[in-house]
Amino acid sequence: MLDESRFRDVVKQVMAQADGTAVEVLLATQKEGLTRFGNNVVTQHIETGNAELVIRVQRGKRQGRAGCNQFDRPTLERTVKKAVQIASVQRVNPSLLPFPAPQEYQPLSHYGPATPALAPDEKVDRIRQAVGPCTKKKTTAAGMFSHGMQAVGLANSNGLFAYHAYTTANFSVTVMANDSSGWAEATNPNMHAVHPERLTAIALETALAGRNPKSLPPGKYDVILEPAAVAELLLFMAWEGFGALPYLEGRSFVSGKLGQKVLGENITITDDVYDRPAFGLNFDYEGMPRKRIVLVDHGIAKAVVHDRKTAKEAGTKSTGHALPLPNTDGPMPLNLMLAGGDSSVDEMIAGTDRGLLITHFHYTNILDPIPLMITGMTRDGVFLVEKGKVKHPVKNFRFTESVVKAFNRVEALGRETVYAHAFWGGGIVCPAAKIRRFNFSSGTKF
Repeated sequence: MLDESRFRDVVKQVMAQADGTAVEVLLATQKEGLTRFGNNVVTQHIETGNAELVIRVQRGKRQGRAGCNQFDRPTLERTVKKAVQIASVQRVNPSLLPFPAPQEYQPLSHYGPATPALAPDEKVDRIRQAVGPCTKKKTTAAGMFSHGMQAVGLANSNGLFAYHAYTTANFSVTVMANDSSGWAEATNPNMHAVHPERLTAIALETALAGRNPKSLPPGKYDVILEPAAVAELLLFMAWEGFGALPYLEGRSFVSGKLGQKVLGENITITDDVYDRPAFGLNFDYEGMPRKRIVLVDHGIAKAVVHDRKTAKEAGTKSTGHALPLPNTDGPMPLNLMLAGGDSSVDEMIAGTDRGLLITHFHYTNILDPIPLMITGMTRDGVFLVEKGKVKHPVKNFRFTESVVKAFNRVEALGRETVYAHAFWGGGIVCPAAKIRRFNFSSGTKF
């Protein structure tokens, strides 16, 4: 793990080697412990640590990049020379921006001091306690328990310097019976806020309740989505809707619609790394301060996120959402948050005449980016709700639905918001949601 003091030393050496060439130094470093389990026993434990440096140089309107994971003087010298050589043979890029000047950053802390110190034997003990009831109920549990610390540092020859470290602890578990399964997961900077026993009990309860599922015909159903399922839908808004590049290119559902109603009036979406459940950096990969951005306010499209390049094109300022450069994706919101409402899952069930309770989605993919038409499958617990009560488990479905249209049919939102992972990665803070007439295009065998 390369701490801030050591990173400053490395930056000084790189700047000296650059000999007046405009240079940027990007550090990504992490230390992680990962314990996997399956069939109710621990199967693997890994302790890893890595640090990688990417050096980007600019010569006029040309740039070059080179990386290394060793930080002795000869290696740094070779890496700088390689970046300079690469820059010398690149085509001129008229839109290449110079490195930014020093910035000021809002304080941010998502750091749990006890998290990096979690010992392997402690994790193994907690896993054993968590999966004990699964053995007694003749079910099998599988999953992982990870903990670690991540840090990103960025500096350039104009004097900009940024460094931020944060911690994460994650427990994810799937409990399997003969013809059913249940799932639960939690992520938090503080390991003491992640409870394997409680999460496994939730997954076990869902698996037991899901035995002997019945088939239902595909069609449109009112759905009550647990937060993980809601996060899956929101991820595609982040990827395809709220970045300035798809917006400027006319392929976002909000292109040309800022100031107009695009989602239901009960939908407010922000990008906010400073909110407690979120994770991340207080600067982006250009070194610009990351800002809290209201993207949708009570259904009205308000903004998209920018890096410096898209901001220049749009005649505005960076919002601090650049990804590592160069890239073809443009800026992206990495800390999406859907504001909660005034309901709960139990209240949503009580208010449903006929519908489905969905745990989460699996293997989602996009079909059409502008209406955000996506498809995927339900997983780890689908239940029929009739006349305000959960009646029986249901076999899984494939869904095909426009996220934009679905978020215009949200009937209720949960009070509690949680940090939930989506299938393709990334975390989103969101509540449970009830959506009318959600389209299920086919059934599955299980």
